Amino acid sequence: MLINLFIVLFIIFVCLEIFEVSWQKEDTFYGLIEKNYLIYKKNIFIYFAFNPSFIYVLFLAIFLNNFSFFMDILVLLKFIDISYRLSLMKKLDKGLSLEEVFPINLQMTFWLRYLSFIIYGILFIFAYFA
Repeated sequence: MLINLFIVLFIIFVCLEIFEVSWQKEDTFYGLIEKNYLIYKKNIFIYFAFNPSFIYVLFLAIFLNNFSFFMDILVLLKFIDISYRLSLMKKLDKGLSLEEVFPINLQMTFWLRYLSFIIYGILFIFAYFA
């Protein structure tokens, strides 16, 4: 029963992460931030709807009453990730250019694009069984 629940919850998590990686897919970091900014400008609630894994991780921590070290790290990383992107977009709202906000335009290689997916997935597995 415990394994079945884990499989269902993990598949949902993977699907949400794939959705996030897919809509944010760009060749450069500037492109990724610009894509995020377009959605942020429409409505912040829509922006959070486009980042469902953050909400899902918070839900799981509460639903499973799991506040283990790994779950805390997972929640913290998701929070820092979304907070950092929001702070960049706030600066763009104030009229700063992307070059002023983040001087290096990183190339988003396949591995860099899916690194968060791998890290979050591993943390999810550890958090569930901790």
